Amino acid sequence: MTLLLPSQMARLPQIILLVLLAAATLLFDLTESQTDKSDFTYTLDEGYPIGEKLFGNIAGVDVDKEGNVIIFHRGSHRWGPSTFDANDVYVNKDTNPIPEETVVTIDPTQKKVIRAWGSKMFYMPHGLSLDLEGNNLWLTDVAMHQVFKFSVDGSSKLIELGKAFIPGADEEHFCKPTSVADTGEFVFVADGYCNSRVVMFSAEGKYLGEFGQSSDAYLSSVNSVQPQFNIPHKITYAKEAKMLCVADRENGRIQCFSFEPRYREDQNSIDETGVKQTVILNGAIKQKFIIADPLFHGRLFSLDYSPIRGGIIVAVSGEDLTNAKRTPLGFVYNVTTGQLISRFAPPPGRTFGMAHDLAITGSEANSLYVVDISPVNLWRFSRPTPTHQDTAGGRVIGGHVASSGISGALSVMDTRHRRISAIWYIIIFTIVGSILFVVSRSRKSVRYSGPNSFSALYSNGYPASINSLFGRNGDRFQRRTNGNGSSDALFSTMFSRRAFFGIFHRNSTQNEFNRIPLEESDNSDDDKSDSDVEEFNINQANPNVKITV
Repeated sequence: MTLLLPSQMARLPQIILLVLLAAATLLFDLTESQTDKSDFTYTLDEGYPIGEKLFGNIAGVDVDKEGNVIIFHRGSHRWGPSTFDANDVYVNKDTNPIPEETVVTIDPTQKKVIRAWGSKMFYMPHGLSLDLEGNNLWLTDVAMHQVFKFSVDGSSKLIELGKAFIPGADEEHFCKPTSVADTGEFVFVADGYCNSRVVMFSAEGKYLGEFGQSSDAYLSSVNSVQPQFNIPHKITYAKEAKMLCVADRENGRIQCFSFEPRYREDQNSIDETGVKQTVILNGAIKQKFIIADPLFHGRLFSLDYSPIRGGIIVAVSGEDLTNAKRTPLGFVYNVTTGQLISRFAPPPGRTFGMAHDLAITGSEANSLYVVDISPVNLWRFSRPTPTHQDTAGGRVIGGHVASSGISGALSVMDTRHRRISAIWYIIIFTIVGSILFVVSRSRKSVRYSGPNSFSALYSNGYPASINSLFGRNGDRFQRRTNGNGSSDALFSTMFSRRAFFGIFHRNSTQNEFNRIPLEESDNSDDDKSDSDVEEFNINQANPNVKITV
């Protein structure tokens, strides 16, 4: 039998306190995780996939306000090894554009085409996304190196960006742009296969700035002042979270950035409506977190966002080029914690082909769609509704459909009961641990002379074990990795210091252009603040991003 020394006995209550707090936190996480997973388990809908022999390669997908699915496909055109020359110029630009209708709206329930347009307008469709209000469509064509904004029915072309068939890297040119995110006031273009940058425009299409540079994640320099991408393949805007998220395709990761522009009244610009406000873009974008799940297998093709339950990110990986048995998978993450909630995939015996894009339906995220380039497929997955419910005349409460009857109330009460029980466990454990701690300190104050306050006990700050419990220790994740840097299966959070960057002009050696100066910083303390960058399960170096004016 091992005997404890007096000094060890004195620290026993502290150890018990830490154990109780850790147990309570773990219990709460498990309870919440179980609730989340049961609510966000997506399974393939009956009658899906569809699309084979109906469309060409489907490159983009989104869902309109009525719940209809809009796809952007390539008809009879194909992207092959000889489609572009060594300078990224489309070699078939003198041939006819795609003769088929390329933008197709589908009723997902009836599986019928509602509307189709886009014949003889595009050459190599890629990205499709609705604006924030769902009234207009943004489309990208990698052959034309252009970005377009159309009314959702295709009757009006509202904006055209880029020069047709001319690749470039300045404020007037793109090179194979992939995707667009519209915040309502600003437009962000992921550009794309050649430039690996994100370009920012006003709602009217005026160039404002850009960020990003091309580099493999594992070769990223810690001294880089730019976030680094290797094909930013999809970009989406999370309105409620005030966040931009990018599918960094060949780096196999999700990169998210907070986007919070500031405004300043311009006393020199006054009209009948009053004093105009000037937007300050410098420092408006800050790196927030990175998710690099090992099951991405190094390739992450697309993502989307829903505000449900505080926000979720849904993503789909690419095929593993080194192992054909590792097929693409779908993932659901909690935006706040970065925790993996669930995964989804076709049932056994079926797999995604070359998954290229995905979209999620509305604020309740009841269904999501994945499109394959080849073989051509449109998949629909849905999550189950609560077991105790009556959807007729029901209403949604916290993501659950609750009826006006007893069964609906039971469904909501069951979820609340689990959460309240977990909270009570935490309270009880904390009280017991605190009593033990106070008793221990009281005994020591009688036995020993001199100051014995809590601050004196930890004069150099709280111990790492307490800090790491609440995610404040930068070494937390590193201690959970093995010798070769691979991570365990808990997908824990690694915390490092947040670095900031301002939107600024790219200094390209290939394409010189007149720089448009942005508003300078007002040198407020907001630009100098510091906080944590959450980085989820990533083994590469984190780009050291700085403010640039």
